[in-house]
Amino acid sequence: MKMKSLFFAIVLMMALVLTGAAMAATTVTTASDLISAAAAGGDVVLGANIDLGDSTVKVSAVTTSIDLNGYTLSGSTSKNTANTEMIVVEKGGTLTITDSKGTGKATYVYTGPSDNYSYTHNTVTNNQATLIIDGANLENLTNVSSQISYVVDTRTNGTLGDATTTIKGDSVINSPY
Repeated sequence: MKMKSLFFAIVLMMALVLTGAAMAATTVTTASDLISAAAAGGDVVLGANIDLGDSTVKVSAVTTSIDLNGYTLSGSTSKNTANTEMIVVEKGGTLTITDSKGTGKATYVYTGPSDNYSYTHNTVTNNQATLIIDGANLENLTNVSSQISYVVDTRTNGTLGDATTTIKGDSVINSPY
Protein backbone atom coordinates (compact mmCIF):
# COMPACT_ATOMS: atom_id res chain seq x y z
CA MET A 1 0.00 0.00 0.00
CA LYS A 2 2.86 2.39 0.80
CA MET A 3 4.42 1.75 -2.64
CA LYS A 4 1.12 2.52 -4.33
CA SER A 5 0.74 5.77 -2.37
CA LEU A 6 4.33 6.74 -3.12
CA PHE A 7 3.79 6.04 -6.82
CA PHE A 8 0.67 8.26 -6.95
CA ALA A 9 2.45 11.01 -5.00
CA ILE A 10 5.33 10.99 -7.50
CA VAL A 11 2.95 11.02 -10.47
CA LEU A 12 1.01 13.92 -8.93
CA MET A 13 4.20 15.92 -8.28
CA MET A 14 5.43 15.33 -11.83
CA ALA A 15 2.08 16.44 -13.24
CA LEU A 16 2.18 19.64 -11.17
CA VAL A 17 5.76 20.40 -12.23
CA LEU A 18 4.99 19.77 -15.90
CA THR A 19 1.80 21.83 -15.76
CA GLY A 20 3.63 24.71 -14.10
CA ALA A 21 6.41 24.57 -16.69
CA ALA A 22 3.91 24.52 -19.54
CA MET A 23 2.05 27.51 -18.11
CA ALA A 24 5.12 29.66 -17.47
CA ALA A 25 5.13 32.73 -19.70
CA THR A 26 8.18 34.72 -20.71
CA THR A 27 7.98 38.34 -19.56
CA VAL A 28 9.86 40.77 -21.81
CA THR A 29 10.83 44.41 -21.33
CA THR A 30 13.07 45.10 -24.34
CA ALA A 31 12.65 44.92 -28.11
CA SER A 32 15.40 42.30 -28.50
CA ASP A 33 13.87 40.08 -25.82
CA LEU A 34 10.44 40.32 -27.47
CA ILE A 35 11.86 39.47 -30.89
CA SER A 36 13.70 36.42 -29.50
CA ALA A 37 10.80 35.17 -27.35
CA ALA A 38 8.23 35.49 -30.16
CA ALA A 39 10.50 33.63 -32.59
CA ALA A 40 10.93 30.80 -30.06
CA GLY A 41 7.18 30.37 -29.54
CA GLY A 42 5.13 30.04 -26.38
CA ASP A 43 3.47 32.64 -24.19
CA VAL A 44 5.07 36.09 -24.12
CA VAL A 45 3.94 38.90 -21.79
CA LEU A 46 5.01 42.52 -22.06
CA GLY A 47 6.44 43.81 -18.78
CA ALA A 48 6.92 47.39 -20.02
CA ASN A 49 6.18 49.64 -22.97
CA ILE A 50 8.37 48.46 -25.85
CA ASP A 51 9.44 50.55 -28.84
CA LEU A 52 10.66 48.33 -31.67
CA GLY A 53 11.80 51.26 -33.80
CA ASP A 54 12.02 49.80 -37.29
CA SER A 55 12.67 46.22 -36.10
CA THR A 56 10.19 43.44 -36.86
CA VAL A 57 8.79 40.69 -34.63
CA LYS A 58 8.66 37.48 -36.72
CA VAL A 59 6.69 34.33 -35.95
CA SER A 60 7.53 31.39 -38.25
CA ALA A 61 6.52 27.73 -37.86
CA VAL A 62 5.76 28.14 -34.12
CA THR A 63 2.73 29.02 -32.01
CA THR A 64 3.19 32.26 -30.09
CA SER A 65 0.90 34.31 -27.88
CA ILE A 66 1.75 37.93 -27.07
CA ASP A 67 -0.12 39.53 -24.15
CA LEU A 68 0.23 43.33 -24.26
CA ASN A 69 -0.56 43.27 -20.52
CA GLY A 70 -1.72 46.91 -20.53
CA TYR A 71 1.46 48.20 -22.18
CA THR A 72 2.09 49.78 -25.58
CA LEU A 73 4.04 47.97 -28.27
CA SER A 74 5.11 50.54 -30.85
CA GLY A 75 7.11 50.69 -34.02
CA SER A 76 7.91 53.22 -36.69
CA THR A 77 9.91 53.60 -39.84
CA SER A 78 10.81 56.19 -42.41
CA LYS A 79 12.35 53.56 -44.71
CA ASN A 80 10.62 53.31 -48.05
CA THR A 81 12.83 50.77 -49.79
CA ALA A 82 10.75 47.65 -49.08
CA ASN A 83 7.52 46.54 -47.42
CA THR A 84 7.70 47.16 -43.68
CA GLU A 85 5.78 45.66 -40.79
CA MET A 86 5.99 45.72 -37.02
CA ILE A 87 4.88 42.09 -36.72
CA VAL A 88 4.86 39.39 -39.41
CA VAL A 89 3.42 35.90 -39.08
CA GLU A 90 4.99 33.63 -41.69
CA LYS A 91 3.51 30.54 -43.32
CA GLY A 92 3.17 27.73 -40.77
CA GLY A 93 3.13 30.13 -37.81
CA THR A 94 0.29 31.00 -35.44
CA LEU A 95 0.15 34.23 -33.46
CA THR A 96 -2.42 35.32 -30.90
CA ILE A 97 -2.31 38.93 -29.70
CA THR A 98 -4.22 39.65 -26.47
CA ASP A 99 -4.33 42.32 -23.77
CA SER A 100 -5.15 40.95 -20.34
CA LYS A 101 -5.38 44.45 -18.78
CA GLY A 102 -7.46 46.10 -21.52
CA THR A 103 -5.39 49.30 -21.66
CA GLY A 104 -2.55 48.27 -23.96
CA LYS A 105 -2.18 48.68 -27.69
CA ALA A 106 0.07 47.85 -30.62
CA THR A 107 0.72 50.85 -32.85
CA TYR A 108 2.82 51.40 -35.97
CA VAL A 109 3.53 54.42 -38.17
CA TYR A 110 5.35 55.12 -41.43
CA THR A 111 6.85 58.63 -41.43
CA GLY A 112 8.78 58.66 -44.71
CA PRO A 113 8.06 60.31 -48.05
CA SER A 114 5.06 59.87 -50.30
CA ASP A 115 5.90 57.95 -53.50
CA ASN A 116 3.04 56.43 -55.51
CA TYR A 117 2.20 53.28 -53.55
CA SER A 118 5.48 51.39 -53.96
CA TYR A 119 5.42 49.56 -50.62
CA THR A 120 3.09 48.67 -47.77
CA HIS A 121 3.71 49.67 -44.16
CA ASN A 122 1.72 47.39 -41.85
CA THR A 123 1.17 46.96 -38.14
CA VAL A 124 0.74 43.18 -38.64
CA THR A 125 1.27 41.12 -41.77
CA ASN A 126 -0.32 37.67 -41.93
CA ASN A 127 1.66 35.89 -44.64
CA GLN A 128 -0.27 32.64 -45.22
CA ALA A 129 -0.42 31.91 -41.49
CA THR A 130 -2.92 32.08 -38.61
CA LEU A 131 -3.45 35.34 -36.73
CA ILE A 132 -5.85 35.80 -33.82
CA ILE A 133 -6.44 39.24 -32.32
CA ASP A 134 -8.39 38.70 -29.11
CA GLY A 135 -9.29 41.79 -27.08
CA ALA A 136 -6.27 43.84 -28.17
CA ASN A 137 -6.23 47.31 -29.70
CA LEU A 138 -4.15 47.65 -32.88
CA GLU A 139 -3.46 50.86 -34.79
CA ASN A 140 -1.70 52.03 -37.93
CA LEU A 141 -1.16 55.78 -37.70
CA THR A 142 0.46 56.33 -41.11
CA ASN A 143 -0.74 59.67 -42.43
CA VAL A 144 1.32 60.03 -45.60
CA SER A 145 -0.59 60.44 -48.84
CA SER A 146 -0.04 57.86 -51.57
CA GLN A 147 1.22 55.24 -49.10
CA ILE A 148 -0.39 51.86 -48.53
CA SER A 149 -0.72 51.04 -44.85
CA TYR A 150 -2.81 48.43 -43.08
CA VAL A 151 -3.44 47.49 -39.50
CA VAL A 152 -3.62 43.87 -40.68
CA ASP A 153 -2.46 42.87 -44.14
CA THR A 154 -3.56 39.34 -44.98
CA ARG A 155 -1.25 38.23 -47.75
CA THR A 156 -2.20 35.18 -49.72
CA ASN A 157 -0.19 36.18 -52.80
CA GLY A 158 -2.85 34.89 -55.14
CA THR A 159 -2.72 31.12 -55.21
CA LEU A 160 0.14 30.47 -52.77
CA GLY A 161 -2.06 29.55 -49.81
CA ASP A 162 -4.63 30.67 -47.29
CA ALA A 163 -4.17 33.12 -44.45
CA THR A 164 -6.62 33.07 -41.53
CA THR A 165 -7.25 36.19 -39.45
CA THR A 166 -9.71 36.19 -36.55
CA ILE A 167 -10.54 39.40 -34.68
CA LYS A 168 -12.42 39.23 -31.37
CA GLY A 169 -13.35 42.38 -29.45
CA ASP A 170 -11.71 45.80 -29.04
CA SER A 171 -10.46 47.79 -32.01
CA VAL A 172 -8.47 47.82 -35.21
CA ILE A 173 -7.88 51.44 -36.27
CA ASN A 174 -6.33 52.59 -39.53
CA SER A 175 -5.41 56.20 -40.25
CA PRO A 176 -6.87 58.22 -43.17
CA TYR A 177 -4.39 56.74 -45.64
